[in-house]
Amino acid sequence: MASKLLREFEDLNPLNRISVIGTMKQQAFMLCDFNQSVQIGLAKIQTIDDFDGCPSYQNALELSLT
Repeated sequence: MASKLLREFEDLNPLNRISVIGTMKQQAFMLCDFNQSVQIGLAKIQTIDDFDGCPSYQNALELSLT
């Protein structure tokens, strides 16, 4: 689902940038930042195979502000 969202975003907004933050096991991590292409984010999403644990929305928000 996230891959589809990123592809549609890129198709509709080719000049805009998006940052992708993942959360799992009560941690947040940056998949791609504003300086990288959406294709890099898509490639990183496809490498994730473990979605266990509770997400931490607080950690994701704090990471997005840095």
